[in-house]
Parts: sequence; structure tokens; C-alpha cells
Amino acid sequence: MADEPKLSAPDRDLFDLSLRTQPDPYLSDLVELAHHGTELAVGLLVNGMVIIGRLNRQEAIAAALSSMRRVLIDSSPKPDDQTDEQWEQVREQFSNAPLLYSQDRAEQEAAVYEAIGEYVVDGSVDVNDLPEDLARQVREVSARPHLTLTDARIAAPGQQGMTSLPVIRVAAAQVSAWWFAMPEADGTSNIELWND
Repeated sequence: MADEPKLSAPDRDLFDLSLRTQPDPYLSDLVELAHHGTELAVGLLVNGMVIIGRLNRQEAIAAALSSMRRVLIDSSPKPDDQTDEQWEQVREQFSNAPLLYSQDRAEQEAAVYEAIGEYVVDGSVDVNDLPEDLARQVREVSARPHLTLTDARIAAPGQQGMTSLPVIRVAAAQVSAWWFAMPEADGTSNIELWND
């Protein structure tokens, strides 16, 4: 550390800016738990709106998008220049594109974590000790800049009632406050918005 060059003023400003935009490590931990299957009830304050829901894996939004794409393609007429088999293949590829992306991402992540296995020391890996290409891949697959919530309810200022959505995706950078419901003994958790 002592022999590192002194930062220039623009580099120092950039460093300070990057520190202010880092994600909340505790929220990132909850997102990571959701990635591994823990569906914890959370509340988020996002641009003045309160969003309540269950943290979930990205596959939840991929499944919803695939369902939406299926409805869209099912309402489209088959092009005259395609056989029934060709059209069915187009329909499947179009409908399943989000799910396939999610599966590809999971496979990439598994391959990266398998590749770092030889660098594990005492149960952890120091990214600084990895070859540069592998370190970059670890940073890419471990970044979770979005939260997926299922069974979401949104309360917006000035609006009566709440909007309910089966699934919503929120940019973590937009979350200005958050809270969670303590899980019960069976692992479930719920949040009530307003109590008397």
C-alpha cells in the first residue's frame, strides 16, 4: 500500500464516486440468498414507492417473460413461406428465449465456479490471486445488479390502494431503503404494510 502511486485529482474523484455507488453489501447478501432459493419477504423504497414482495431467482422473471412471449407468438399468424415444423421451431425459440438466457447464465456461472475450485484456500478465494481473465469472469457472474421479487405489491404516493404483480424486477441501484421480515421457524416470512 505504501508504495502505490498517489491518485491524481480526477482519479480520486472517480474513486470517490465509485464508492458512493457501490451496492449495499447486506442487500447484496439477501439477493445472493435468493439466488440460492431463499424466498425472503422484503420491503423496498424505490423512487418514492414502497414495493413489498419475496426475493426470488432471476428464473422467476425469465419464466414470466417466456409466458408473455408465448402469448404474443400464439396470436401471430404463421408466415406463408414457413412449414408447420419451421413455424413451431420459431415459436419455441421466441417463447423460450428468456428461459434459455437464464439457463445459459447459470451454466456460465457454474463453469466459472468450477474453474476457481483449484484456487480455494481455507474455503474461500481471493479474487486478486486469480488469473486476470478468470478474475474478470468471477466479477461478471457474481454481479447481481437487479432484484427479482415475486408476489409483489406496490404502494405509490397519491394513489389509492396497491398494485399487485406476480413478478417485478428492480435495479438495486434504485433502492434507497429496504427491510425484511424475520423468517418464521418454517422459513416463511411476510410483511404487512400498514397496521392500526
